[in-house]
Amino acid sequence: MIKNISYIILLIVLTSQIVFSQTDEVIEKAGAGIYVPEQEFTSITEDSPLSAQINTDNTSFTKLKLSSIVLDNKIHLRNVYSETLFRLDTLKGEKDESYFGAEKRYSSLTNDIQFDSSFRAKKNYWLPVIEIFFLNIGVWSMSRYIAPQPWAVISTQTVQANFNHAFVFDSDHFSTNQLMHPYHGNTYFNFARSSGLTFWESAPYSMAGSFMWEFFMEVNYPSINDFITTTMGGIALGEMTYRLSSLIIDERKTGSERVWREIGAFLVAPTRGINRFFKGDITRVRSKSIYEIEPLSSSIEVGPSFIYRGANIYRGNGNLSLRLDMYYGNPFTEKSRKPYDFFNFKGLFSFGTQPRVSQISVYGLLFGKNYKHKADQKMLIGMFQHFDYYSNTYYEIAANSLGGGIVYKFPTVSDVTFESSLHIAGIVLGGGNNVPEAYKYEADGTAYRDYNFGMGFANKFETFLGFKDQGYLFLGLYNFMIYTIDGADGNDNLIVFSPRVAVNLTKSTDIGFEVNYYRRASRYKKLNDVTRNVYELKLFISNSF
Repeated sequence: MIKNISYIILLIVLTSQIVFSQTDEVIEKAGAGIYVPEQEFTSITEDSPLSAQINTDNTSFTKLKLSSIVLDNKIHLRNVYSETLFRLDTLKGEKDESYFGAEKRYSSLTNDIQFDSSFRAKKNYWLPVIEIFFLNIGVWSMSRYIAPQPWAVISTQTVQANFNHAFVFDSDHFSTNQLMHPYHGNTYFNFARSSGLTFWESAPYSMAGSFMWEFFMEVNYPSINDFITTTMGGIALGEMTYRLSSLIIDERKTGSERVWREIGAFLVAPTRGINRFFKGDITRVRSKSIYEIEPLSSSIEVGPSFIYRGANIYRGNGNLSLRLDMYYGNPFTEKSRKPYDFFNFKGLFSFGTQPRVSQISVYGLLFGKNYKHKADQKMLIGMFQHFDYYSNTYYEIAANSLGGGIVYKFPTVSDVTFESSLHIAGIVLGGGNNVPEAYKYEADGTAYRDYNFGMGFANKFETFLGFKDQGYLFLGLYNFMIYTIDGADGNDNLIVFSPRVAVNLTKSTDIGFEVNYYRRASRYKKLNDVTRNVYELKLFISNSF
């Protein structure tokens, strides 16, 4: 019991340190800025070096801090301010073109977007606590009374036993541990996020929800892998879905369009939708946006794929493959950075012989800074959070990681885009599938786990070479190295190499060819080593929006 409590206290202290060191004193609000035409601006340097007057109604003046306004590009204040104004990229009309980020203002709102810079989110720290409690009770009740499960027969004795027992690694299915638990953590996170809390303030709620479940809601001993993946994966998926749902919500709309937008936002972030319902936000009409949004660039790619192992090309199988790519925010826009104001999502879905959800990968900026050398060389350097899930009939691997990264835009000739990104991250907890003789069975022999748990590192490299109105070449190289801490002694290494070439049919439609090479190498200490080479050939047509 002491060991468990000490571990929890350590995690809470570390989390609190992050929260109180990163949380901005300024309450998050939609863009924290308003657009000011040139004729309505008057600087007042003699009163305060960081103040200005805005003629808001041609009859009265309002004094605002310069950090909360966005200046027309015709206005120059010389040395009046020293830092880049917040959200200048979203509110100004000029573009900062990028493949690894959105180059347009694409959102639920139109180009006449205005942010309510005076809005202050009302924070409620206790509401998500209550909601998480009842969510866990509800999920448990279904497994206890509607579809009875032996692990749901809890009592005060089982709770006491959980606190007296050390953490364990459980034997749930790979997709349950590596995908469903992170999704569950996302619901905890969004209860807090939609209660007015910031990213850093919401993060501990994913941990608290998982803690309650592991120690109180199951007969099974508390699982350390569930605790980590629910917390870290929940934060990654939670902030991503929160920001995506903000793009769907448009509180200026009414009627059927408003209904469909609210339904869409609910499907993306269900627990946020619940809070919007109870707070009356689903019917409230506002003239301005109060939510943080960034530009979004997305593409859907669909086509037949053929996958085979080693040299067995005639024993392969075919699938219909659907791929969704999303880049949220622009990594090259100079501004004060906030968590996940730039992130990438990759989803691969298969219809055929492969698992329906074949890949979910997310990486998002936690904190960082923009740099540039001249006008045509720009970069973003920072700390990123990664969530990766790969599932195939030939291999399975997952990882929750944290590490440094750089996104770089190279100088090129006109009509050519050349960008690259490099990430090096430490895997806090990951997993990779085993050979049958390495399966780990429960003591009673009724259940087993066909994958290992471990820690390690990940490297990701992507580069894009685009030719305006003609096509592009994309290369992706991803390396995951996981050293076993529970399972078959040894290590698992997965390398994914993905070259892709496409030709433009229209401004938003491409056709192309993609080759994916997967190499899985497992080096066991007590078993024979395993090496698998898998190839995938794919034709596709894609549409960008």
